[in-house]
Amino acid sequence: MIADLSQRMLHWCQQHQWYGAELDFRRFAGTADHERQSFTHPPATTEQVETAETLLGYPLPTTLTTLYQHLANGGFGPAYGLRGLDPEDDESLVSRYRDWYRPQNRTLSELSGERLFATPPQSITLHYRQWPRGLVPICNWGCGSEICVDCTTPEGRVIHVGPAKEARHLLLTGLAPSFEDWMLAWLARVPEP
Repeated sequence: MIADLSQRMLHWCQQHQWYGAELDFRRFAGTADHERQSFTHPPATTEQVETAETLLGYPLPTTLTTLYQHLANGGFGPAYGLRGLDPEDDESLVSRYRDWYRPQNRTLSELSGERLFATPPQSITLHYRQWPRGLVPICNWGCGSEICVDCTTPEGRVIHVGPAKEARHLLLTGLAPSFEDWMLAWLARVPEP
């Protein structure tokens, strides 16, 4: 299934001649990126993945690392595109995570139990200084929101994190039980030109 997702993503990019972020595709669909035949960033190396995971202190979901290693090291996919792995880039998932979490913070499971993935799902509100340990921002969703994966779970549950009504608080909402499920759902609804 993981290889299938990678192939489907590549096929969509080739079919639409678009190798970047969804929001750019929506804005510039009439002027598809015909000059480019591939992604802006080269695929990530095993060493880049291992370095990122060491700096995060958690393994990334296998599906996510497969996309990085088979397609590109960020810059493509949902919203503003998946964040890359380069710890020297201020916008990488490593940099964002290390800016926001504090080692003494608890994990998402310790903070919310299974409320985020209950039926119906319940959102939780946290002070921004409580950023959960292992909750890695993988995609800038816009308007101060992030799509994150819970790297304390092997499947990488997907959480939307956005501003809450209270100042300096975050609203967390469960989106998908795995990164793979979330990407497949996004790919099923990604716009056509």
